[in-house]
Amino acid sequence: MTRLPPPRRNNTDREAAYTLETPRERPRRSRCVVEDVSFRAVGLLPTVDRKAVMPNSYCLVPPTGSSPHPWTGDRLRLAGCAVVLLFAWLLMALPTAVSAGVRDDHPNLVGGEVLGRGFALTLNYERFLNNHFGLGAGVMAIGTSSGMVGIAPLYASFLTGDTHSLYLSAGGAFIGGGGGIQDYESTWVMQGSVGYHFQSENGFFVRPLFTFNQATAGSGGGFLVWPGITIGGSF
Repeated sequence: MTRLPPPRRNNTDREAAYTLETPRERPRRSRCVVEDVSFRAVGLLPTVDRKAVMPNSYCLVPPTGSSPHPWTGDRLRLAGCAVVLLFAWLLMALPTAVSAGVRDDHPNLVGGEVLGRGFALTLNYERFLNNHFGLGAGVMAIGTSSGMVGIAPLYASFLTGDTHSLYLSAGGAFIGGGGGIQDYESTWVMQGSVGYHFQSENGFFVRPLFTFNQATAGSGGGFLVWPGITIGGSF
């Protein structure tokens, strides 16, 4: 009795079974490769050109033209801009956080002003809301040949620097009573001042200045430039 040889299997069908995959079957790829290698080890599968039979879905390296990594292109540039802006903000905020201005530590200024806004001598108080901007008022009473005169300057101060600074102010002084001073009598005098301001970290301050005075319409007096100096302390 003649024994017939076993039927030969179609190697092309076996190769297609292990190579043709859909994207959803990619997790099974490693198993297919192992089985494929074991079959080749025993000589059951012929060696074939895998590039000719593998679809693109089987390739371990994405083909040319595939979608880029999510952190490349425009997203990477936006992230870089955000980092640069954050770094610039930290550089600007660091000096403010490290050192406070002298008027942040000593916002209350009390001193005497010779000449200046009160024309003779005034006692002034100023409160700075921050290191550069403050509000102030003064008071003075003096007897003249025509009677008692009271003067009350009200003003806003602006400083451009810290310990050493340009000084600017604007406001007005009310002159009342039975007499007058510098031809001003019972009137509001508009005032603007410019000068130099020094304030130490211990609280001492000095401020030489020039004040420009202009009487309101319909009142006595005219335009007057008047020097002055303020000396005092702060806390």
